Amino acid sequence: SEWLPEHQQGEYWTRVDANIYQANDDFSYVIQKFIEHGRPLIAIHYLDRVLNNLHSIDTSQCFQALFALLSSNESISSFDECEIAGLIKFLQSDPSASQKDLFKIEWAYLSYLDGNRGANPIILEKSLANSPEFFCEMIQLIYRSDKEENPPKKTTERSQRIAENAWRLLNNWLTPPGIQEDGSFNTTHFTGWIQRVKALCEES
Repeated sequence: SEWLPEHQQGEYWTRVDANIYQANDDFSYVIQKFIEHGRPLIAIHYLDRVLNNLHSIDTSQCFQALFALLSSNESISSFDECEIAGLIKFLQSDPSASQKDLFKIEWAYLSYLDGNRGANPIILEKSLANSPEFFCEMIQLIYRSDKEENPPKKTTERSQRIAENAWRLLNNWLTPPGIQEDGSFNTTHFTGWIQRVKALCEES
């Protein structure tokens, strides 16, 4: 596209269906262009193909493509859910990946993390196991309190999706409180977690 006038390069990247293997090993450049021109789906597709063939992709670019898809106008009816799961599993395995961003990505794509390619919401599950406050927040997203004096707010499509996400997370939760990184069980941590959860739930 560098041969085209600058004002035509945008049109090129919004229309072209490039072959990633014709990019002269400059895969990152091609993927970035797709992201910049509002085509995160094809960017994700090529990230997945490069990952499966070369076993390495750019972590920041992977985050960028996944976040871009969340606000994209592209139709996602035909995309491969396994590609999303595979990219998230890659991010989970990268110690340099932002845990804050990974938390957001796991929550946004939680419905795809049901074992596809062995991908599960690792960061979200650890948050449940380590933070009684987060666990109780999920409970409150699903169930109405019997202490509410005012009539419950009208359920919106957005609040319904959030509640479904919270239910899915709790229903499939595999990491109980007290489990340490080495797989051992910490009784003190578990007991403290339970007591804090009970106190928070009694209040709410």
